[in-house]
Amino acid sequence: MRDINRYENDYRDNPFEEELVVYRHKKTLESLDRHQARHVLEVGCGLVPLYRYYDRFLTLTIVEPASGFAEDATKHAPEGVTVINDFLGSRQKQPEMAFDFIVISSLLHEHENPMTLLRTAMEFAGPDTILHINVPNARSMHRVLALRMGLIDSLVQKSERQIQYQQHQTFDMDSIKALMDAAGLDVLHQETFFIKPFSHGQMQELLDLGFMSRRMLDGLSLLSEDLPDMGAEIVVNARLKQT
Repeated sequence: MRDINRYENDYRDNPFEEELVVYRHKKTLESLDRHQARHVLEVGCGLVPLYRYYDRFLTLTIVEPASGFAEDATKHAPEGVTVINDFLGSRQKQPEMAFDFIVISSLLHEHENPMTLLRTAMEFAGPDTILHINVPNARSMHRVLALRMGLIDSLVQKSERQIQYQQHQTFDMDSIKALMDAAGLDVLHQETFFIKPFSHGQMQELLDLGFMSRRMLDGLSLLSEDLPDMGAEIVVNARLKQT
């Protein structure tokens, strides 16, 4: 079982994550705007709650098990936001709760049983609810490079960073879509984003040295349009299969 206190401390000291999260949230924002999300469930907010980059909701419920993250999210929450310091599904579901958009961002790969997390989230979804999910990509350029260099034996092999951050799963596009299908979800949109040539630690070192610039980061973000399978992360939008 994941040590949530250790996870919170490690996440606060996570090289390059502060930069990558900008582009992760940009993709989430695109989907929120596209679907005009008004009643939103955010499963795990981390350091940057959804209300920091999207304000067109009527209600936003944040379920965050890490007490420090939940406390920070509560402290600055605007009107319409409810923060629950707990794991999703451990509280009794309220029948009146209905969401048109559910965000599971950078979390599914950390869960011991991602199917369980998905099906729990689906209890809060109706037929038109969009589930927005992103996970690291096993076929990210930096992992393909590591394989070619002989540093890893396969693209799904766990890195030291994955072990440190208690990440249980490694997904590529095929495996995440297969999981969605098995859970009873139709994938409406899928893509990868942000070409990351090197590991998080190496990317941060290049930033610290002044070699990597914001213009270069923006270029790496756009480069995923030319290398659509090799982005650092996968994002999918899905909804319940229509019967």
